[in-house]
Amino acid sequence: MINVTATITAKRDKVDDVLNALKFVKSETEKEEGFYEYRIHQLADDATQIFFYERWESLEHLNKHAGSKHFTDFAAQADALLDKSFEIKIYKEVL
Repeated sequence: MINVTATITAKRDKVDDVLNALKFVKSETEKEEGFYEYRIHQLADDATQIFFYERWESLEHLNKHAGSKHFTDFAAQADALLDKSFEIKIYKEVL
């Protein structure tokens, strides 16, 4: 099992746009082979801080997702929507 965590910071005036974009990415990702889970969270006291995690059957499935249109379209919008770059970490479940 592969787990992905990501932390992003939305521009203050783009929080709703970021959440709408992530909602679309999530709905498309849920259709992909090897997908297990996708959860999106906001920091309780700062709506610009968004954390999400994904679970995948394998690294191969995750890599295929990284090339998907919905993911690459979101990444292409990042400069317009986000204050900072993504912080993405990929973990392999060991226990």
